Amino acid sequence: MRKSALIAAIMMAVAPPLLAQDEQGATVGATISALNMNSTTALSFSGSAGYQFTKMIGMEVEATSAPRLRGSFPNRSTSISALSTSGVLVSTVTSIFPGATLKVTDGRAVFFTTNVRVQLPTTSARVTPYFVAGGGTASVRRSTDVVFPIPLAGAPNSPIPTLRTITEHLTQSSTELALMLGGGVDVSIASRFSVGGDFRYYRLLDDQDANVGRFGAAVRYRF
Repeated sequence: MRKSALIAAIMMAVAPPLLAQDEQGATVGATISALNMNSTTALSFSGSAGYQFTKMIGMEVEATSAPRLRGSFPNRSTSISALSTSGVLVSTVTSIFPGATLKVTDGRAVFFTTNVRVQLPTTSARVTPYFVAGGGTASVRRSTDVVFPIPLAGAPNSPIPTLRTITEHLTQSSTELALMLGGGVDVSIASRFSVGGDFRYYRLLDDQDANVGRFGAAVRYRF
């Protein structure tokens, strides 16, 4: 009886530290998402690495890339005088060529954030809801073609001039402060491996603030 009681006491004393250690560990994750920016949706990829301190609290560093963010120009009615190419400011093009138009050709966005991850306790051992909050930077690049209509003299004895177009390729890059809120749910499918749904909301702080939403499927592994 004494031996059984002694063994039970030792197990009770050792069990909590072992449980706590089991909840800790380095983590890695990956997410594939649909990212929406300026009413344009594109495919994005994310990777994260962090450390889970307790069952509830962890931290992570995350990078998200949307390599083909077409149509991401902030505002199609933006004055072309605000754009520059090769360091030369195009200052009076809208007054000289009022019919000039923008044709967005390409764009990309990259987000780097440091996040706090809070896992919410539930009665289920497999389902873990969570929310995340953090901040960092966003690098956004946009490329567009500016098409200038040039009136030319028409055919002989014709009062109607002909039009010729000139296309100028412009690129605009910016680095902005990014704040992030999000959340999701993890479903454990193995002792250290889980899958789930993930949502993130980014607020880009610049001269013209922008909102970015991201929703997709995630995988996560804890070492």
